[in-house]
Amino acid sequence: MRHKYAVGQMVDLIPSPRLSNRPSGLCEVLVQLPFEGSRLQYRVQSLAENNQRVVNEEDLRPSTASTGRAEEATPPFARIPVLRR
Repeated sequence: MRHKYAVGQMVDLIPSPRLSNRPSGLCEVLVQLPFEGSRLQYRVQSLAENNQRVVNEEDLRPSTASTGRAEEATPPFARIPVLRR
């Protein structure tokens, strides 16, 4: 079986009524976990909280957000025009 989501990809965590303490929302895939049993799993980091979670692939869906946490934390470089003669 192959993983559907790549490391660094932004995904939406689907709300789960059976796991009430798990918030839904935007997450970043940190690690693709090895296949064990009948489900693929990932370690994800929610952008709304500091802890990481292990979730099943069916609890995730692709996100329209294109930037990860690392890109948001990095300040942009200043561009200085250079005149050539």
